[in-house]
Amino acid sequence: MATLPEDDRELLILSGWQGLTPAQAAAVVGCSPITLRVRLHRARKRLTQAASASPPTEEAAAARRVSTRVRIAVGKEAR
Repeated sequence: MATLPEDDRELLILSGWQGLTPAQAAAVVGCSPITLRVRLHRARKRLTQAASASPPTEEAAAARRVSTRVRIAVGKEAR
């Protein structure tokens, strides 16, 4: 899951972990429920592909750390 783009992770978490319906998740991310369903389908496909791929490289791990720092910094600015 960590190797997926942030947008994919968000959709998968909203749907799978938070248990939101497509309409609720669409409201959170700011799109129509139909668009959300298409994006979620694609995210699930990428998750399946990532799960069957080889382990992430150190470069991918470093990119995830940077992405996390950016999200934290942006979140602090929004407050």
